[in-house]
Amino acid sequence: MQRWSLDEAAALSIGFELCGDLLEGTDGMPVQSDVLAFYFKRRALIEDNFDWGSVAAPGRTSVPDLVRWFEKVELDVPEQILAAADRYHALGIGKKSKLGRSNAADDKPLDPRERSTMLKMIITMNRPGFTGDL
Repeated sequence: MQRWSLDEAAALSIGFELCGDLLEGTDGMPVQSDVLAFYFKRRALIEDNFDWGSVAAPGRTSVPDLVRWFEKVELDVPEQILAAADRYHALGIGKKSKLGRSNAADDKPLDPRERSTMLKMIITMNRPGFTGDL
């Protein structure tokens, strides 16, 4: 898909398909009220951050724009959604971990002395009988 409606974006961003399982659940039982409350909060958040009155596609927003925004604000979205959008729209987001990888300084090359020291520590920790004292 090139564009998602507000309901599609909100449902997919919390791991549900809009084709009925949001209200019915995966086993045919009704979804708990806290899930619906979360859905409506997520829907309001997305609605407030995009113009849903586009002339080209009224009520729909570009999938790449939505997914880039999800990444930018570090919204907790299922990895499968991000990976699929990345695969089909070539967004270049890959499988970034949200565990503290927020700036490019983390990706700078190590000084050879730092690298050597870290390798020695790793080798030492992997030896049989290592107790945790360095």
